[in-house]
Amino acid sequence: MLVKFIDKNNVEYANNKQIWKYKDKQIINPKEENFIEAGYKPLEIEKEPNYDIETEYLQPYYIEQEEKIIQKWEIKNIEELD
Repeated sequence: MLVKFIDKNNVEYANNKQIWKYKDKQIINPKEENFIEAGYKPLEIEKEPNYDIETEYLQPYYIEQEEKIIQKWEIKNIEELD
């Protein structure tokens, strides 16, 4: 799965099921190499940590590295939602 890093909380997923606009072109059925050329990288998702489902929840965040994007998890308290 390829994604483009937007910020710590957001990535854009590559979608080859729609017409894709890039560099003043419209690409029908874009291929993986088209997305890589545009800065998309493979997404690596870390294993979810153990947490108390009654009082906590997991919030994903992203880190961009040279060759990939890593999705990590932050444990948050449910009270923080208020």
